[in-house]
This record gives sequence, structure tokens and C-alpha cells, in this order.
Amino acid sequence: MLFFLIHAIALAVLDKVTAFAPDEVSYIQVFENLYTQDFDLDPFLGWPSESVNVLRLLYLPAKVLQIAGFSSFYSVRILSILCAFIALYALLRSAPPLRLLGVKTTTWISGVFFVPSVFLWTTLGLRESFLFLSLTVIFLIIRDSLNLNVYVRTTLLILATIVLFITKLYLYCLLLVAFVVAICVVWIIKRRLDKLHVFFIAIYLAPLLIFPTITNAAVVSANKAVVAQFNPTPTPTPTPTPTEGVSELIRTRGETLHSLEEQLDRNPLINWMARVSGLDGYLDAKVNGAILDASLPQVADNLKSLKSDPANLSSPLSLISGIATFLFVPTPFVDNGSLFQNILSYESFFWYLSYALFVTLIFNIVKRKIRPTFSVLTASIFTVEFLVISALVETNHGTLIRHRAVFLIGVLAILALSERKHHSAS
Repeated sequence: MLFFLIHAIALAVLDKVTAFAPDEVSYIQVFENLYTQDFDLDPFLGWPSESVNVLRLLYLPAKVLQIAGFSSFYSVRILSILCAFIALYALLRSAPPLRLLGVKTTTWISGVFFVPSVFLWTTLGLRESFLFLSLTVIFLIIRDSLNLNVYVRTTLLILATIVLFITKLYLYCLLLVAFVVAICVVWIIKRRLDKLHVFFIAIYLAPLLIFPTITNAAVVSANKAVVAQFNPTPTPTPTPTPTEGVSELIRTRGETLHSLEEQLDRNPLINWMARVSGLDGYLDAKVNGAILDASLPQVADNLKSLKSDPANLSSPLSLISGIATFLFVPTPFVDNGSLFQNILSYESFFWYLSYALFVTLIFNIVKRKIRPTFSVLTASIFTVEFLVISALVETNHGTLIRHRAVFLIGVLAILALSERKHHSAS
């Protein structure tokens, strides 16, 4: 109940404000046009063109809400909240009665969903909640920690796999690699191949056959990415170069600051709260101070501080640096180049705890204090892969903060699937 109450308050406050995730507008537009005849996804970013029918099923609860009278924003956001809640409930139901770092597993799991940034991403009409739910279902189903019959289990695995495939193809590919590696490790440990694990992979491969165009595009993209890793071409950071003799003003300190200042009047409640609290004056002052002449050196410095160079597999040091950037940006008590990144930096202390939890879990798996079951190994390998790939592709600091939430789902899955060594394996 508390989960829905706090989210309801957030919905009322945010209303049609999209400053915290500008790409939410595109997802709302997709939903508004999704059920029209001959709808084409090509003009919209975020979803593969072949996934129209799947999206119609995925967004069906939101469509029911819209028919009932809710706005498109509320309908899509309520669906996002519902997906996040189902993922949270499934993880809590599967959580073992363990304590790690002195904290109960259920407390760890519940706490993650109330971290401010994670809470925000699962309130907005983005894809994060779909990712959380599909990954959670897959991880729990391969251990059957939900105690389902084989038909329900198989159906849920197929559906979750398809949702993950169309939502984030690269995460689907990472999980496929994790499946294969985990099977090999279990094979070595038990000295026999588990037929059930092969069955899981067979089901997991189904979307590759159902969506051949997406599969072909993925193969081409993967080939280009591999070639680029071993034949890197440096991409210099663009520097504003205004026309000589003409003063050009540019917005700095993060786009969220400027967008929020422009969107305050979209919701009378938040507009009134901003006036009463003096927030509108504070934002005005910050915005005015962040609009600068493009020729000033601090403009280029600010743009540079909001991005990082991607890591490269041919340079181990850049890979370590890239993982560190992904995990520790923004950093508290320093200027991160953006007002809202500076604010978000103070939740980093929770992230540091989650990193300690992850290291503790991996240590216990290596020491066999936690059984290295197929499901635990799959979640662990996937999470490590995710850190590596994020170092290679994440360059925009604002985006990486949001994408880092996927790391938490991997950690929570390991936690929910953990079994003490004296328990029976599955």
C-alpha cells in the first residue's frame, strides 16, 4: 500500500512534467498512436519496428486505463508503476531468510525500489519497469522460485524473454551469453549436462526466430561494435564555435535544469508549490546563471564534464576507468557539471552499499557459502557483463545514472536466488 501511495503522490506532482526524462515524450506518443490502424514505429525511437503487436499487448492495461478516463501520461505511468510493483513482489516472495552486511534480504530488496532515482524511473513512462519485470521473471523462473507448474512457467518465460528482446536487445544478448557460460560452469561442477538448462536456452532463443529482421540488425550491429573495439576511431568532443563577431548564447549545467524551469506551469500544483517555497526563484537564478556565451572557456569545460570517453577492450586501463565512471558518477561533494547530477550524487552512499552487497554475494559464491546454482551463476555473470558493456557504451553521465538501475536488478536477483550451501540445489 505504501508503495502505491508514494507513487500516487509522485504522479500528482509530476503530472505532465517530462524534464527528468525527455525521451518519455516519445514513449507517450507511441502509446497514443499504437492502436491506430497501420501504425508504423519507424518514426519513433526506442522500439524496433517489428514489435507493434507485442507492444499492443504490453500496453493493453494502459489502454484500458485510458478508456476509463485517465490521460495518456497517467495511463502509461500507472502501467510502469504496476510492472515495478510486480517485480518487487516477486523478488520479496522469493527472498531467502538471510542477512547480508547485517541487513535482511527483504529490506535490501524493498529499499532498492525506494532509492530516489530508481523510484523516479519506475514512476515515469519509460522502459525501465519493463526491463525490471522481464529480467526478474526470467531469473526467478529458471529456478522456479515462484512454485509454478511447468505450463505457466514456460509461458511466463517466453513472454518475459520476448519483452526483454524488444525492450533492450543488448541486454537480451548479454543474458544469452550468461546462460551459456552458466551452463558450462554447472556442467564442469556437476560433470553432467542438465537437460532442463538446455530447455531454458531453447525457449530463450525463440525471439530470434520470431523477429528475424531485428535479429539480422542485431548481428550487423554486433559485428560493427566488435570491429570498432579493435579498430577504435577517436571522436573528439565538439566545442561550440560561434560565428565571428556574433555572440551566441548556450544552455549549460544540464538540460534538466532548463526543461524543468520551462515546464513548471504544466502542473498547477507543482507551480504553486514552487512559488510558495521559492523554488521558482531559485531555478530562475540557476537558469540565468547557466546561459552563457558559447565562446567562454567554461562552456566547453561544462559540456566535457557531462560526458566521458567510452572504454575500449584493447585497453584494460580504459575498461577499469570506464567501469569506475559508470559506478561512481556523479560523485558527492564535487561539482558534476549539472545541478540535478549534484543533487543525485548524494544518493551515491546507497549505491556504495549496493556495491558492497554485490562484492559480498560474489565472494560468498566463490567461497561456496552460497550454492553456485544455475540461476545464481546466470544472474552473477549477467551483472558482471553488464558492468563491462556499460563501460564500453555509456558516455553521457545523465543517461548512465538511469541505466545503472539495471545493475541493481542483477544484484537483487542474486540475492533472491541465494541458497546456503546445506540447502538443496535447484
